[in-house]
Formats: sequence, C-alpha cells, structure tokens
Amino acid sequence: IIEANNPDMDEETIGRTAEAIGVGAVRYAYLKNGRERDIVFSWEEMLDFEGETAPYLMYTVTRCASLFRKAPDHLARAAEEVTDAQLSLLVSDHEQEVLREIDRFGRSVEAARESYEPSVMIRQLMVLARAFNGFYHHTLILRSEDEDLIAARLALVQAVGRTLSAGLRLAGIEPVDRM
Repeated sequence: IIEANNPDMDEETIGRTAEAIGVGAVRYAYLKNGRERDIVFSWEEMLDFEGETAPYLMYTVTRCASLFRKAPDHLARAAEEVTDAQLSLLVSDHEQEVLREIDRFGRSVEAARESYEPSVMIRQLMVLARAFNGFYHHTLILRSEDEDLIAARLALVQAVGRTLSAGLRLAGIEPVDRM
C-alpha cells in the first residue's frame, strides 16, 4: 500500500514507514482498552485503516501533511500566522466540532495521567481524528474565494496534525508524513 501510494518513496523510507505503522498498531491496540480489559490480538483489526486503530490516526496525520503540501505557499505561510479574526471565520458545525475536540485533548492527557489510564487520551485522539475526517469530507478546505478562510482552515488542519502527532508520541507511536 505504501509503495503504491508513494511511487517516489525509496525502499528505506518505505521500510521505516511500514515498521512505524506495525509497531504503532500493536501499541495502540494495547493502549486503547482500559487496564482491566482483555486484549484480543488480530493483525487484521490492528492494521485496519478505517477502524479504531493507529493506522487510522496515522493516516489522518498524513492527510493533514498532504493538505499543507498541496496548499499554495503563500496560504501555507499565512496559516502559520493566522489571526483571531481569521479563526472567527471557522463557523461551520464541522469546523466547530474539530476546534472543540482539539480543546478537549489537553484535558484528556491530564485525566489519563491522573487515572494512570492512557486509554482516556487514546480515545480522545480517535474522537479528534473522526471529527477532522468529517470536516475533511464535508469542506472544500483549499477552495474558497476568501483566502483568509483558507488560511484559517489550514491553521485548523495544522493544529489537528500537531495535536494528533503529540498524542501519538505520548503513546510511544511515531507519526509519519506519508503512507
């Protein structure tokens, strides 16, 4: 799959990416359940790109990175310096949901720490990824007459990518830029 989607990727990078996905899948499968629950080992379920899996989260991170690569340079730079006024343009239900889930991430990390239960944070990462993918499927992120709106949406995409990457790293899972 990696090679088919990235024909320009060298063998070493493909190997590192495949290893990151495999290791991440196992770690995620272990961490997503509470400490008291049994774990059923299934490669098929762990490597599913559409289920509650590390590959799903990792793919969402790569989707964020891909959007930034596709964005015109001036808009990607504008997203780095987005203003509160531009962020106030994010008014759709999908945009607001993503903003709420990003906000909840910090509290989930604290709750996971206090309860010694990493599954709390892991579940929040999944909720954020699902919210982002809903936003992605219902929003023309890079297509608008309003460049301020595009910059705000790109800033949101960047915030999602950074939040998911930080959460994955906290879980011992290395995010990748391409899959």
